Amino acid sequence: MLDALLRELRAGDVLVCWKLDRVGRSTRHLLEIVEDFNGRDVGLVATTQSIDTTTGMGRFFVTVLAAVAELEAGSACAPASTPRVGAGSPSVPRTK
Repeated sequence: MLDALLRELRAGDVLVCWKLDRVGRSTRHLLEIVEDFNGRDVGLVATTQSIDTTTGMGRFFVTVLAAVAELEAGSACAPASTPRVGAGSPSVPRTK
Protein backbone atom coordinates (compact mmCIF):
# COMPACT_ATOMS: atom_id res chain seq x y z
CA MET A 1 0.00 0.00 0.00
CA LEU A 2 2.81 2.41 0.81
CA ASP A 3 4.34 1.98 -2.64
CA ALA A 4 0.99 2.77 -4.28
CA LEU A 5 0.61 5.89 -2.13
CA LEU A 6 4.13 7.07 -2.93
CA ARG A 7 3.45 6.70 -6.67
CA GLU A 8 0.24 8.77 -6.42
CA LEU A 9 1.85 11.84 -4.86
CA ARG A 10 2.20 14.81 -7.20
CA ALA A 11 4.11 18.11 -7.12
CA GLY A 12 2.84 20.29 -4.30
CA ASP A 13 1.48 17.35 -2.27
CA VAL A 14 2.58 16.79 1.32
CA LEU A 15 2.57 13.33 2.90
CA VAL A 16 1.64 13.62 6.58
CA CYS A 17 2.62 10.72 8.83
CA TRP A 18 2.67 9.96 12.53
CA LYS A 19 6.41 9.18 12.71
CA LEU A 20 9.17 8.83 10.12
CA ASP A 21 9.56 5.12 10.84
CA ARG A 22 6.04 4.64 9.44
CA VAL A 23 7.23 5.79 5.99
CA GLY A 24 10.52 3.97 5.42
CA ARG A 25 11.50 0.37 6.12
CA SER A 26 14.98 1.55 7.15
CA THR A 27 16.89 4.81 7.47
CA ARG A 28 18.36 4.28 4.02
CA HIS A 29 14.88 3.63 2.54
CA LEU A 30 13.47 6.74 4.24
CA LEU A 31 16.28 8.86 2.82
CA GLU A 32 15.64 7.46 -0.67
CA ILE A 33 11.97 8.40 -0.31
CA VAL A 34 12.84 11.94 0.84
CA GLU A 35 15.28 12.34 -2.05
CA ASP A 36 12.56 11.18 -4.46
CA PHE A 37 10.11 13.63 -2.86
CA ASN A 38 12.60 16.49 -3.25
CA GLY A 39 12.93 15.71 -6.96
CA ARG A 40 9.15 15.67 -7.38
CA ASP A 41 8.45 18.73 -5.16
CA VAL A 42 6.58 16.60 -2.58
CA GLY A 43 6.80 17.39 1.13
CA LEU A 44 6.93 15.09 4.14
CA VAL A 45 5.62 15.97 7.61
CA ALA A 46 6.04 13.74 10.69
CA THR A 47 3.58 15.17 13.20
CA THR A 48 4.91 13.65 16.45
CA GLN A 49 8.52 14.53 15.60
CA SER A 50 7.90 18.09 14.36
CA ILE A 51 9.69 17.37 11.08
CA ASP A 52 8.51 19.18 7.97
CA THR A 53 10.63 18.91 4.82
CA THR A 54 8.82 21.88 3.30
CA THR A 55 10.80 24.11 5.70
CA GLY A 56 14.49 24.88 5.85
CA MET A 57 14.84 23.34 9.32
CA GLY A 58 13.07 20.16 8.21
CA ARG A 59 15.39 19.79 5.21
CA PHE A 60 18.37 20.43 7.52
CA PHE A 61 17.21 17.67 9.88
CA VAL A 62 16.92 15.18 7.02
CA THR A 63 20.40 16.18 5.84
CA VAL A 64 21.79 15.45 9.32
CA LEU A 65 19.89 12.15 9.35
CA ALA A 66 21.51 11.25 6.02
CA ALA A 67 24.96 12.11 7.37
CA VAL A 68 24.43 9.93 10.44
CA ALA A 69 23.22 7.04 8.28
CA GLU A 70 26.30 7.40 6.08
CA LEU A 71 28.55 7.42 9.13
CA GLU A 72 26.86 4.30 10.51
CA ALA A 73 27.16 2.53 7.18
CA GLY A 74 30.87 3.37 7.01
CA SER A 75 31.59 2.21 10.53
CA ALA A 76 29.66 -1.03 10.00
CA CYS A 77 32.05 -1.87 7.16
CA ALA A 78 35.21 -1.26 9.20
CA PRO A 79 37.31 -4.36 9.72
CA ALA A 80 36.94 -5.97 13.13
CA SER A 81 40.70 -5.87 13.64
CA THR A 82 40.80 -2.07 13.54
CA PRO A 83 42.09 -0.90 16.93
CA ARG A 84 39.65 1.23 18.85
CA VAL A 85 40.88 4.32 20.63
CA GLY A 86 39.36 5.04 24.01
CA ALA A 87 39.73 4.63 27.74
CA GLY A 88 42.20 1.91 28.57
CA SER A 89 43.58 1.71 25.05
CA PRO A 90 47.38 1.38 24.97
CA SER A 91 47.49 3.92 22.10
CA VAL A 92 46.06 6.66 24.33
CA PRO A 93 48.49 8.04 26.92
CA ARG A 94 46.96 8.33 30.34
CA THR A 95 47.19 11.58 32.25
CA LYS A 96 47.37 11.77 36.01
